[in-house]
Amino acid sequence: MNLYEYEGKAILAKHGIRVPWAVYIADETEVSKLDDMIYPCVIKAQILQGGRGKAGGIRPVNNVAEARAAAYDLLSKELKGERLAGVLAEEQVDISKELYLGITVDDVAGKPLLILSADGGVEIETVAEESPEKLVRRYLAPDETLDSNALAQLCREAGIDPVGAVEIIRALEKAFREEDANLMEINPLCVLADGGVCACDAKVILDDYALFRHPDAPKHEMLEYDEDPFERRAKDNGYLMVRLGGDIAVISVGAGYGMAIVDAIQAYGGAPANFVDQLGGTPFERTVNGVLDMAEEDLTINVVLMSFMLSASSLGGLVESTLTRLKSRPSRVPIFGSIGAASAAVRDMDLQTAVEKLEVAGIKMFQDAREAIQAAIKCAGEVAE
Repeated sequence: MNLYEYEGKAILAKHGIRVPWAVYIADETEVSKLDDMIYPCVIKAQILQGGRGKAGGIRPVNNVAEARAAAYDLLSKELKGERLAGVLAEEQVDISKELYLGITVDDVAGKPLLILSADGGVEIETVAEESPEKLVRRYLAPDETLDSNALAQLCREAGIDPVGAVEIIRALEKAFREEDANLMEINPLCVLADGGVCACDAKVILDDYALFRHPDAPKHEMLEYDEDPFERRAKDNGYLMVRLGGDIAVISVGAGYGMAIVDAIQAYGGAPANFVDQLGGTPFERTVNGVLDMAEEDLTINVVLMSFMLSASSLGGLVESTLTRLKSRPSRVPIFGSIGAASAAVRDMDLQTAVEKLEVAGIKMFQDAREAIQAAIKCAGEVAE
């Protein structure tokens, strides 16, 4: 869950990190809040993308008239193709130095990674590319909390005065863990003329799958550029879908087997349209309907491939879900399938009966998954021609 700046700063402030005094304005009806603002201030567009300053989304203003004009102007337009979620009117602070502080998850290492630099601001990407040695990195163990000495040493390695910075790093580390974040980034982390340290911008991404632990966390619809509508629909219905851009839609059960089918399609020269994972407890019909809906609505999809290897999941439940869907809404594209089932999976329907029922429904069934994949790829190519 990507958060807007004002939402991210609210979380930082909750954990004791100093942020500039600000007023959030959701739409034109709230512009009158600017009458009580401290001037001069900055009007900041609230979008999820970066680079808003260079796109004209940050406007310094000197008085209420300028602030109102800037707010009305920003709220009336899109920025970088994104509709604004409002504007943030924020006090101007007297900055003497801009730093960078962030914690993210390194997927390869499987650990949180703390990154600190004395060179913060809008050019941090350039610093990372041209002078990576200026970024001090430290992995954090799940059960580790860095003490003051370790944090002070990190600051010295980055060329940063530990006074003030140590407490901010400790607070960010605590916030990252307690809020179940995937990313918490303060850029710039500003050293002020009065010696204080302040988070002048914030980028926060929370783990979607941990939101149930945070009922008060911000929840808002993601924009189209940020999340595929079919992936969002899958998430809302309790299963996982990752769109891959190909023309062969995939229905499968089990993450490992599903990835093997996607890889096999690619290996045989085809282009999978998606990966799907039937999460525990989710009814079969939701996944079946979701993939078939995608194939129905996305005209770039030419074929559907159903492939399963079941040992515990109900074969009868899967077959009946598929038949119910095809009876109510036949597929516009050909469907190919292969099923393997044993043990508890065949408690309510044997494999031969399942295959026969699916064939009667118009699905071209194969005993071997490889044969089904090759037939699907051939058909997709013929449709494309």
